[in-house]
Amino acid sequence: MTTESKDIVSKKRILLERLFAKLRLGIKPGLERTLQLSEFVGSPHKKIKSVHIAGTNGKGSVASVIASVLTESGLKTGLYTSPHLVDFNERIRINGKMISDEEIVNYAEELLEFAESINCTFFEITTVMAFKYFADNQTDICIIETGMGGRFDSTNILMPLLTIITSIGIDHTEFLGETKELIAFEKAGIIKASTPCIIGESAVELAHVFQNAAKQVNADLIFAGDRYNFENISYNSNFKTSARAVSVNKSFDIVSVLPGNHQLSNLKSSLTAIDLLIDLGYKIDEMTVRNGIENVYNNTGLTGRIQTIREKPLLLLDVSHNPEAISELLKTIKLHSGDKQKFTIIFGAMADKDIRSMLEILKPITQRLFLSKLKIDRAESPENIAQMAAELQFGEIVQFEDVKSAYESIADDDTIITGSFYLAGEMSELIL
Repeated sequence: MTTESKDIVSKKRILLERLFAKLRLGIKPGLERTLQLSEFVGSPHKKIKSVHIAGTNGKGSVASVIASVLTESGLKTGLYTSPHLVDFNERIRINGKMISDEEIVNYAEELLEFAESINCTFFEITTVMAFKYFADNQTDICIIETGMGGRFDSTNILMPLLTIITSIGIDHTEFLGETKELIAFEKAGIIKASTPCIIGESAVELAHVFQNAAKQVNADLIFAGDRYNFENISYNSNFKTSARAVSVNKSFDIVSVLPGNHQLSNLKSSLTAIDLLIDLGYKIDEMTVRNGIENVYNNTGLTGRIQTIREKPLLLLDVSHNPEAISELLKTIKLHSGDKQKFTIIFGAMADKDIRSMLEILKPITQRLFLSKLKIDRAESPENIAQMAAELQFGEIVQFEDVKSAYESIADDDTIITGSFYLAGEMSELIL
């Protein structure tokens, strides 16, 4: 590493420490600070074309598939997701390539002083950084994932080409409300005037909430489950799914590296969005769609969606971090591997999650439960999780001081790593 490179890395570390310190400010409702900060750097949110995606689960997968297809089609495609697994740069990409350390330094130096003067939060600053990066690089289109909620999420200063709401589950209740109806109301805040909104198949039960929101702003609602179906579905033991996608006027074969029924539901949203973009004039052909679906990991850096790291013995890496997602994990395992013997589960979770419910769902497939201490302060301690697991009458429960020790102890067991983005991040440094 050259002296100049070392200097950039050092500056990045110092600036990111300053940025991450904003996490103590927590989450502040309102878009006024994000708008002020964006206006300070020339209102980049007005200069980018975008697809805006909210949802409790599935938004990262939907965003990544759309971005992968657009990248395959030759479009300069921005992708903004969160959280990152290992490196902050993962959050901001163009055609799968992460923003560079030098660019992070430049944008942080430009933004931070003013951002601090108006008490911007971590996510507000990061969002404006992403929008400016995309605008400066003259992207053709950007796929933007909300951080949390929708109505007051920093990303909601956009005026997108279309919006998508993937699913509604119980999560972040201290900010979004205790019921699915309240959470759906917050997610529906991304619905914009005269802008089509796609409702994912998993969110249909709350259609009335979205219909009310859409009516108020004269937005068209499009239900993805009405636009696409899948036939000849094969759930393969390598955790790939092959199927034939069928809509009113076309059908074509796909192979998805994102396994499970829930990912087929997510694909309905992605394919519906692609059709709407074609209607808007974007040049996307059938081969591009197939390639984009199959190459989503390579094209976007997506990681840990029940991802097969090794087939024998099986090693799956998964970012499921709430009961709904853990339930889908179990359904997917059964679809792709049948009534397989139990697994070693490496588990870690944030303290604000419904850990007990997640453990209850995992118990039927758990042979050994490995609990790893995580580096992030928000993580629940292995000791507290072990106590919950003992109360739920798990069998073998083993605690580890770090993820490396847990991983090195799995021997030849079929193993699933799940419970948190942060666990997946620490583990991915060892196994990817």
